[in-house]
Amino acid sequence: MFEFFLLIGITMLLGFAAVLIFERTKISQALLLMLFGILLGPVLHLVDYSQESLMRELSPLIGTLALVVLLFDGGITLNLFRVIRAVPRAFAFTLLSFAITAMAVCLLMNFAFGWDYLYGLLLGAVVGGTSSAIVIAMVQKSAADEDIRALLTLESTITDALCIISAFLILQLLQAKEASILVAANLLLSAFSIATFLGVLGAIGWLLAMPRLKGKPFFYMLTIAIVFIIYAISDASGGNGGIAVFVFGLILGNVKMISKIVPINQRYYPDPSLALFQEEITFFIRTFFFVYLGLLVIPASLDAPMLSMSLAVLIVIILSRQAATGLMFRKDTYQVRGLVGTMLPRGLAAAILATLPAQNGIVLPYFFEIVLICILLTNVIATAGLFVFSRKKPPAQNSQKENGNHAPSSNTVAKIGKK
Repeated sequence: MFEFFLLIGITMLLGFAAVLIFERTKISQALLLMLFGILLGPVLHLVDYSQESLMRELSPLIGTLALVVLLFDGGITLNLFRVIRAVPRAFAFTLLSFAITAMAVCLLMNFAFGWDYLYGLLLGAVVGGTSSAIVIAMVQKSAADEDIRALLTLESTITDALCIISAFLILQLLQAKEASILVAANLLLSAFSIATFLGVLGAIGWLLAMPRLKGKPFFYMLTIAIVFIIYAISDASGGNGGIAVFVFGLILGNVKMISKIVPINQRYYPDPSLALFQEEITFFIRTFFFVYLGLLVIPASLDAPMLSMSLAVLIVIILSRQAATGLMFRKDTYQVRGLVGTMLPRGLAAAILATLPAQNGIVLPYFFEIVLICILLTNVIATAGLFVFSRKKPPAQNSQKENGNHAPSSNTVAKIGKK
């Protein structure tokens, strides 16, 4: 029993060390912690990482928990007005990048490896989007411009929904031949609209309840309880729970800024302890989430055919991302294009979706393994991209005056979130 607690303690210390390493070198915490997970399971066998282990059976629960907490954290730390400004571009880039990637992977698997088009499209849908949990963790404390941080956060949040909905629709096509483009469009529209409505409604209701709860014990835990309830209601209502949680956090974290437009009494401002507690719990969840991803890797399945497929898919993902970035960001700076083009990490959502074919009786050799290799290698690429393209600008170039508009700096937003 003592080994278990020793392992938890070492993992948390490593998580703290990974944060310090990231601040000094820009080497992603995600990559370091995933490598530690690989060391614990596949290498040293200190944790059961087999296909039949309890760790894998719990993956939907672990993935959802991490997603909910990290999306809420992403919401309360972002500038609402920057997000609103980034929405049109983020939606366009997300749809373009996802569509190019999914179709390119589909064509690759058909022409190069003989897969049926729908099977290739299923793989493309699973690996077609970035991971919100990983992207948020990577860009949150980076030196990237806040507009780009907002765009990348929105993109990763949207693609979580795109990947899930697309994968299930393709499975429906494979099994019942009943899904259609119209059905997909309706599902996406309803998922986003329902989620946004519930996120806004939940935030307003919680802000109204706050004056009576400030100073009470367990205020933060009550807020997290509301976060889980909003996620569950949105998911049960046909909305996307992640979007609802993100919107809820976005409003809570920007009450002071919203009050400049809509008069809001100060007694409705969130308790200052909220941001402090959220930072602590996010660190805990993020650390174990990335270690868990490393535990999913199974070395016995890493043979030559699987590796060749995985590398081919990875190359297609990179080229697709570069194509979408070139089309949408051709007028931006080299640093912006480089950061957006390399910020392509896949995460636990892809790993969970990778189990769908087997669960539905569809046998596709190496499907799960290809996805896991892409998760690992895309995180390596994102780490390198963050290191190269997210360096701090000289003070003269870091002015917040853009076309005459005085936008709040990222430091200002951070201070607001902590007040």
